[in-house]
Amino acid sequence: SRGLGDVYKRQGIDPSSGSGLTFLSLPLVFASIPLGSLIGASFFLLLSIAGLTSAVGFYEVGSSSLGDGFSLDRKASSLLTAILVLSTGIPSALSFLGRGILVSGMPLIDFLDLVFGKALLLSTAAIALIVTRFYHPPVFSRTSIGRAFFFLLKYIIPPALVLIFAATL
Repeated sequence: SRGLGDVYKRQGIDPSSGSGLTFLSLPLVFASIPLGSLIGASFFLLLSIAGLTSAVGFYEVGSSSLGDGFSLDRKASSLLTAILVLSTGIPSALSFLGRGILVSGMPLIDFLDLVFGKALLLSTAAIALIVTRFYHPPVFSRTSIGRAFFFLLKYIIPPALVLIFAATL
C-alpha cells in the first residue's frame, strides 16, 4: 500500500504535525510514483496559483473595509492593508520554517490556525446557529425547503457542532 499513513511511518512524520504536513508528505509521495517530479511540480505550481488568487480576494476585502471604515482613499487603504498583511504574514512564515515566534509551545502559524481556523470558526457558526434558530422568518414554515432547513438547525447542526468542537480539543 502507498497511502499517506505508510509514508508517514516510513519517514517518521507525525500525522498531527500541523500546517506544514502538505509540504513534508506530498513530496515523498510524488517521489515514489512514476513521473512524480512532473506531477509534484505541477501540483505545487497550481497550489501556489490557488493560494495567490485567494490571497488577492482576501486582500481586496481588507482594503475595501479599511477604506470604507476609515474614509481612506484606495491608495492609502491598500498600503495599510499591505502593512498589516506583511506584519502578520512574515512572522507566521518564519515560524513555519522553525525560526519564528512560539505561542503556547507551538509555531505562530499553528497557533493562528487554531484560533482562526478552529475556535473562531466554530464560535461564529454557533452564534449564527443561535441567531438563525431563534429568529427565523415565516418562510421556514411555509416551504418544504424552509422546514427541512429548520429541522437541520434544530436537530442536526447543534450536535454536529458539539462533536466538531469536542474533536478539536
